[in-house]
Amino acid sequence: MLFNVGVEIGQLTAIAIIVGLGALLVHQVRGVRERGAAQRAVSGLLIPVGLVAAVVLGISGTGADEEAYAAGCTEGSAAPPSAEGVPGSHPAKRFYGPGEAIPGADFAHVISDGYVVITYRKGLPARDVASLRRWIVSERAAVVAGAFHDQAEAVHAVTARRELRCRPFDLESLTTFRDDWFDEPRG
Repeated sequence: MLFNVGVEIGQLTAIAIIVGLGALLVHQVRGVRERGAAQRAVSGLLIPVGLVAAVVLGISGTGADEEAYAAGCTEGSAAPPSAEGVPGSHPAKRFYGPGEAIPGADFAHVISDGYVVITYRKGLPARDVASLRRWIVSERAAVVAGAFHDQAEAVHAVTARRELRCRPFDLESLTTFRDDWFDEPRG
């Protein structure tokens, strides 16, 4: 959580610096009869600079906290669950097929109970869905999975502290992520 607070403070600081530089530039512009014209010119420059910065930051990822797994998978921090607990209960089953609605509140609840929650792209090939189903059902570990229709990556696994995103389906990376989570000491 402190990491996220630090990121937010850094973003606010960057915005303040950019706005301050823009204001300084407006006051330094010489030869412009109307200060409004200078303000419009500087504002017009800030928009493309902001867009370029957003693209560069988006491509570069979330920073040093992210670890690379197999090709196409990345792991990073996840927001911890609320200290007050999460409404919901345990899902009725551990695997939900592509045509079944996932119980979102129940999935959120079990994250706070230490589960690994996996969502997969609704259009995932049938062979990958079957592999994931076998993997989930054969597990004794606290792992649940279901399809999510608005998901870009093939699989997304979340725990109370970490998350794994894989663009292609990668059962080996899911296994490593799960094993690392359950092997991690918790206080």
